[in-house]
Amino acid sequence: MKKKNITKKLIFFVVVLIILVGGLVFALNTVSTGFRANKSTYMQVNAWSNCYQVNNTGSANDYFIPTATSTEWSTFRTNKPSDVSLTACSSMPYRIAVWEGKVTKYTDANGVWTQDCSTGYSGPSYNLTTCQFFFPEAISASFYSYEWVFNWTASGCSGSSDSLKPTLRCTLCTEYAGDYSSCIGASCKWHSYSPGCSIDDCFTYGDSTSCTNAGCYWVSSQCFSAATCKELMYEYECLHDPAYASECEWDSINLCCKMYGALDCG
Repeated sequence: MKKKNITKKLIFFVVVLIILVGGLVFALNTVSTGFRANKSTYMQVNAWSNCYQVNNTGSANDYFIPTATSTEWSTFRTNKPSDVSLTACSSMPYRIAVWEGKVTKYTDANGVWTQDCSTGYSGPSYNLTTCQFFFPEAISASFYSYEWVFNWTASGCSGSSDSLKPTLRCTLCTEYAGDYSSCIGASCKWHSYSPGCSIDDCFTYGDSTSCTNAGCYWVSSQCFSAATCKELMYEYECLHDPAYASECEWDSINLCCKMYGALDCG
């Protein structure tokens, strides 16, 4: 009788332990609980104002990343395993991730995964069209890697799920240095004077007669927008170019060509 009671208690203890451990495993991947970096995968950890892509390059071990406190997260980054590499999110390329029935994930200007609940957009597939929905200046789309992406939600941003998904790298025209025929993104312009792809309208024009867009000015054999005027150091053109001499003033202290009237680079 005594043995039966001990056995029952032991079974009860094991069941409770399994439930508790199982709950802990499934509760991971939040800042308060820490993250699990599975072998041979990427994941983004954004904790305590420090966002990094964690790449577990090993094929044998998964790793626990403690983030409950800023000290724990900092200590892991300082003493990470040899088969783990870290890349600052801000230096990562623009990417998207798609999961049917979920709001599409994309990286913001700081490289952090985010989503737009106002549109509830769910990309139809991994292609350039989906890239251009979030990044209008995207001119190409290519496979990047498999990454753990967290906090996926359904339309209306309800619920939350984590999943390992392929991610798509979206190349923007401002990153592109190919040829004219491939500079095809919305708002992308080709600069013929100094070949390259840009979203600056003034950047497209290669001679003084075609530098005619509003806000574009011809200075020292190039077409510039008002926003870049302050970077110019051409006193002669600033004072004497007939195209806009009446609107120019040279600032000898700031070495800046100031535009007055509708424009002001000062």
